[in-house]
Amino acid sequence: MCIFCILGLALFLWLLHIYMTGGVCKIKKDLNGKIVFITGANTGIGKETALQLGMMGATVVIACRDTNKGQLVLDQLNKITKAYMIKLDLSCLNSVKQCVEDFKKLNISQIDILINNAGVMAPQTYKITKQSYELQFGTNHLGHFLLTELLISYLKSAQQSRVVNVASLAHKHSQLDFKDINCAQYANSKLWPIKYNIQAYGNSKLCNILHAMEISKRHGIKGCSLHPGVVRTELVREIVGNPILNLLFKLVTPIYFIFTKSCLQGAQTTLQCALEDYDKLIDGGYYSDCKLKQPKFANKQLAEKLWDFSVEKLRMYMQK
Repeated sequence: MCIFCILGLALFLWLLHIYMTGGVCKIKKDLNGKIVFITGANTGIGKETALQLGMMGATVVIACRDTNKGQLVLDQLNKITKAYMIKLDLSCLNSVKQCVEDFKKLNISQIDILINNAGVMAPQTYKITKQSYELQFGTNHLGHFLLTELLISYLKSAQQSRVVNVASLAHKHSQLDFKDINCAQYANSKLWPIKYNIQAYGNSKLCNILHAMEISKRHGIKGCSLHPGVVRTELVREIVGNPILNLLFKLVTPIYFIFTKSCLQGAQTTLQCALEDYDKLIDGGYYSDCKLKQPKFANKQLAEKLWDFSVEKLRMYMQK
C-alpha cells in the first residue's frame, strides 16, 4: 500500500511540475534576413531565446555584461547562423550609449526584433547604479529604455518591427512612487532585503510593462511585455550569495524544481511574442504562458507619466 502511495505522490508531483512549466510556443518561422537584438543573452532565458531564433535563420546580436560567458554563446550561435556580440552593462548609461556606438560599427541597417531581456533581482543590500538610481530600476527599466530610444531608428528601418520586454508577475508587488522612484526612504532599512527589495523589483517590472504599452504611441513601433514564469536562471545569484538564504535555498531545491521552469521552458513566451504574426500580436499586450493576460496597475495614464519621467531623466544621454 505504501508503495502505491509513494508512486501516486510521485505521479502527482510530476504532473504538477508539467503543469507549472506553462505554455509552449508552437510557431516556427524562416527568419533569414531578420535581425534580432537581445540583451542578457549570455545565459538563461536570453541564451535560449537567441539559440532558438538563430536556428530559424535570424542574424542575432547579443548584448551582455559578461563577455566571457557571452563568447561561449556566440560560438554556439556562429555554428548555426550569423551572430555578433557587444558588451553592455545596463546599470551604466554610458555603457548603453557605447553599446549603440559599437552596434553602428556592425553596419547593420535595421533591427526587426528587439528583446529587452536582461535584468537584476533582489540585491542583498540597497545598491545604486553609476548614475545613482536604485539598481533594479536603473538596470531593468532605465537602461533598457535608453537602449530602445537609441536604437529606434533601426527599428523604424524594418517593416513590422517589434520590441519585446521581459517583465514579471512580480509587477503586482509594485508601489510606484515618482517622488521616490529609487525607494531611497528604505535604503538604510533592515527590512530592505525582504519587503522593500521585492517592491523595488516589482516597480522595475511594472515599468517594463508600461514602456511596452507606450512605445507604439510615441514611435509607431509595436511593443509587448511578458512574464516568463518562475525560471531556474542566474537571476537569483544575489539571493544565493547570502549564506543563510543559500542554505534555505538548497533545502527547498526539490520543491523549487517542481514549481519552476527550465531556461528553455522560460523562453517560450518570449519566443511567442517574437514570432507571433504581426497582426495577431496585441500592441502593448502583456503575455504569460504564451497567452494574453491582464497586468495589474498598468494603465495608459501611468504609461504616459513614466515615459515623460524617463525621458526627462535620460535627456542628456539621449542626445546624439
